Amino acid sequence: VRTAKWTRTARATGYQIKYSTSKTFASDNATVSAYGGTADSRRIADLKRGKTYYVKIRAYKVVGNGLYWSEWSPTKTVRISK
Repeated sequence: VRTAKWTRTARATGYQIKYSTSKTFASDNATVSAYGGTADSRRIADLKRGKTYYVKIRAYKVVGNGLYWSEWSPTKTVRISK
């Protein structure tokens, strides 16, 4: 189990984390969500040892019936070693 961590955004309702073994996120990618504006980490269980993953995150805000997204963060490269 691995944990993605980030700095909270003041008015976010939640966060979306996207990860992939493809640098362009064209294949083999998945998305998980962290609910609640106070969240600052999310466990990701299905990462494989010895692989390199590319990870990016964005915040979202729910206003009335609308859902508003921030831009994706710059992509981080993570090598799973243990």
